[in-house]
Amino acid sequence: DPSRPVRVSEKVVRRIMREEGLSAR
Repeated sequence: DPSRPVRVSEKVVRRIMREEGLSAR
C-alpha cells in the first residue's frame, strides 16, 4: 500500500527474501 512508508517496506521485504531464500534451499 502506498500509504505505508517505503523504508519500512524495504526492511520487511529484505527479511522475507532472507526467510524465503533459507526455505527455498
